[in-house]
Amino acid sequence: MIDDFTKKEASGHLKVIINEGNINPIKNLSGYYVFTGLADGICTVKVASELYFPEERVIDISKVKTSNLTLKFYTKGPASRATSTKLKDISKLQKGDIVEFNNLAGDAEQKKITDLDANTGKISWAGGLRYSFNSAGNTILALKNPVVTIPLKPLPSYPFRDYATLTRGLLIDSGKNPVVDAIIKVTNLNIETKSDKMGEFVLYFNDIKNENISFEIEKNGKIKPVNITLENGIMKSLGKIVFP
Repeated sequence: MIDDFTKKEASGHLKVIINEGNINPIKNLSGYYVFTGLADGICTVKVASELYFPEERVIDISKVKTSNLTLKFYTKGPASRATSTKLKDISKLQKGDIVEFNNLAGDAEQKKITDLDANTGKISWAGGLRYSFNSAGNTILALKNPVVTIPLKPLPSYPFRDYATLTRGLLIDSGKNPVVDAIIKVTNLNIETKSDKMGEFVLYFNDIKNENISFEIEKNGKIKPVNITLENGIMKSLGKIVFP
């Protein structure tokens, strides 16, 4: 479980279960929640906490890699700077899997799958390849990785560190009732959160300088744009925002 703000292990007490059968894990010394003896099939991991929004993650156990898996290119592998390639079979792959490319010159490169298309067999990753893997004899492996990473988004009540760059607001409707579970998204920065049961929300930013940003508040197909000027290390309050 990863804290989406710090990008480190999630803090506080977490309740983690597999919903089917109400199966509880063992937390090891490295901070992993370990489930053992699971049969192939679909399961739902549920996470509850006082610091983070609740999360649910549907996982296909048959696609969790417990050993390296040899894959085959559809025709030939990707060239340098490529961000995708087509494979003959992607049925045992899922987002987040790590694939390793190897060529006959001894070059090896690893990428995390960010998207896959079951219809075309295409897998994609972020950032172009440094080397070329489109010659005969090149290989691709899905690496052993029996770990599913679940990022947890902090609630507005989360104890953010001093001098964090934050934007806070309270969503209400025309009747002054809280707007719950609205999605707040900064599209160009790939940042997203939602409003809590009180209608409050917080957007948090890392490694950002003073700049103007725009974000959207969305619920039930209705969208409200908001503009704000960020200041590094400063919490900006937007007060009450009437939505839509």
